[in-house]
Amino acid sequence: MAACLEPVGAGSQTDCRGRHSDHNPPNMRIDVQFTDRVGIAHEILAVLARRKLNVAAVEVEPPHIFIDIPKLGANVLPSLRADCLQVADVHAV
Repeated sequence: MAACLEPVGAGSQTDCRGRHSDHNPPNMRIDVQFTDRVGIAHEILAVLARRKLNVAAVEVEPPHIFIDIPKLGANVLPSLRADCLQVADVHAV
């Protein structure tokens, strides 16, 4: 499964699914891939809340949840990925 961790900057951008936007997007969008079940989005977002990460937007399109996280540094990604993969039924980040 392919991961989508895409830093974005100010101005016109294309997100990891090819959509075009002219507003100022957040700094990072992560794609969490999962097997759909009741409560999984809540559990994934709880991982981010425990880390006190600011979530700017969430889009759920099973089997994906796309999460925009402003100012998420690349140095945090390995541990965030590991934490998200601890959630039952998450397959990739």
